Amino acid sequence: MREFLTTNGYQDKLVTFNGSNTDPLSKLRHQQWRERNQGTDNVTGSLAIDRRSALIDCFKEDAQILLATEAAGEGINLQFCSMVINYDLPWNPQRVEQRIGRCHRYGQKFDVVVINFLNDRNQADRRVLELLTDKFTLFDGVFGSSDSILGQVESGLDFESRILDIYQSCRSAEEIENGFKALQKELESQINETLDQTQGKLFTHFDQAVHDLLKVRQAQADKLLDKTGRLFWGLTQFVLDKKAHFEEDSHAFNLLEPPIPTVPSGFYQLVKQAGQQVLGHEYRLGHPLGNFVIEAGKNLPTPGAHLRLDLSGHPFKISILESLKGRQGALLVLFSQIKSLETEEKLLVGGWLDSGESLGAEEAEALMSLGGQELGPPLTQLLGLKDPLALQETLTTTYTKEAENRNFGFFKQEKQKLEFWAEEKNRAIELETEEAKAELLRLQRESAQAQNMAEAQELQTQVSEAEKKLRRLRRNSLNAMDEIIEQRDELLERLAKRLTQELQTETLFLITFTLV
Repeated sequence: MREFLTTNGYQDKLVTFNGSNTDPLSKLRHQQWRERNQGTDNVTGSLAIDRRSALIDCFKEDAQILLATEAAGEGINLQFCSMVINYDLPWNPQRVEQRIGRCHRYGQKFDVVVINFLNDRNQADRRVLELLTDKFTLFDGVFGSSDSILGQVESGLDFESRILDIYQSCRSAEEIENGFKALQKELESQINETLDQTQGKLFTHFDQAVHDLLKVRQAQADKLLDKTGRLFWGLTQFVLDKKAHFEEDSHAFNLLEPPIPTVPSGFYQLVKQAGQQVLGHEYRLGHPLGNFVIEAGKNLPTPGAHLRLDLSGHPFKISILESLKGRQGALLVLFSQIKSLETEEKLLVGGWLDSGESLGAEEAEALMSLGGQELGPPLTQLLGLKDPLALQETLTTTYTKEAENRNFGFFKQEKQKLEFWAEEKNRAIELETEEAKAELLRLQRESAQAQNMAEAQELQTQVSEAEKKLRRLRRNSLNAMDEIIEQRDELLERLAKRLTQELQTETLFLITFTLV
């Protein structure tokens, strides 16, 4: 595609974007970008992040087309662009929506146009597009139109594997049509049921105050932070408490004593969304000061303590904790890392109440969001109600099982693809053999009907060549099929090894609490 566009008038108007961005032109653009932005907050010091930023800026300022692999499907902001072309339309609705979401973001000034390339001779591809459009309203709504539905129906990978099953098992257009009709009927039932349940919960459990909160004005919404932003801002206030003056409303601070020499003093403002106008220095995840804050937070001591957790003073209602007001308990927090296909890190939270009853995962995580006050050492009578090691084993076992299930689902999907690939390879060999056999039969019939000696000799020569070709194909086909099976099994074995899990766990802290 790059070669085609380059030779058809877009040589200087094209930016390519992939997982590594290590081609010579991308490196040159990164070098030029660094020279232009030297000494500014735009340069983070991370080669991968800066190289991505350089290519995005080049696309914004100098180019017309960003030609990207799936690597650009998430994690970049392109609200200055208003057209998305899905040259290869994936079957997973979440991946499609992630692509559109790169342009369909806050700050976008135009309607986002989505163009989907489609092989209209492929019945299955046509039905996939119909399903994405009609059932998930993927190209009609705004922000998460399919995501809220898909999250309740089944994961994107499961949905993708269902379509793969149709591709593998159906050979005729009629079979494909019936397969998609059955899938669509099943999805329609689940989607309608989910929407009914959600609507019922909304009107049953939400009071008028919550309904009013759902109508927050844009000016108010701009002041709000997402979960990650709230955690980052809270940690920043704690770590830099004696070194800066904070302005809570604007999420900004005046840094008086820089904790590291590479960071200047002055006014900093937390970046909440791309394109935001910032006074002073941009403060964000990935900024040298932000990196210092995170590392400092990770290295803080976490001794045991008894805390007074303040639910009444929390700015938002947390319904799941209302029934626990006045109760005491213990809270255990673990840091777990699973090394498998990718390295995954997670905080595991659990605990128990003064009655000995275990805390649910949602309740334990909700307690972690509360502010409070340290009252002294942990209460031994609360710690003695349960065995922390047993709880740790329960938490890590549950987490490991979830990771195993995710990996097994991925393995099954990849195994299906490899088996399908092997089946198609073998089928191609069989078809070539059948075609050679049919060609031989045709030449034999023509030879038997020859009108003279010259024609008979010519046809006999062709028959002999066809017989040799058929024997050669039959000899080679068995070896080729064995090689395909061996290659498939080798790939599956390598994949299984990559999915082997290695778990590391560290106890961050064990505290007792009183909820007020």
